[in-house]
Amino acid sequence: MGGFLYLTQVNSSAVKGYILRDLEIKLEDAKSSNRSLSLQVQELQSINGLTKKIETMGMVPTTDVAYLQMPGNDVAMAK
Repeated sequence: MGGFLYLTQVNSSAVKGYILRDLEIKLEDAKSSNRSLSLQVQELQSINGLTKKIETMGMVPTTDVAYLQMPGNDVAMAK
């Protein structure tokens, strides 16, 4: 009976070890993916990334800006 309990404990420990190792591998994969996504976010938020996005949207730089001066402080859209 003692031998059976010993083998059960050893088997249980081995299974838990494999599960733990599998979870550690998944954690490393998630960390790697997170680093990759962080780099992509930084690239998209950089000046070069924004410039590329602006060009693909067909936007051009402006040189003459005209601002509208509205009388009073409150402006609402009429129905």
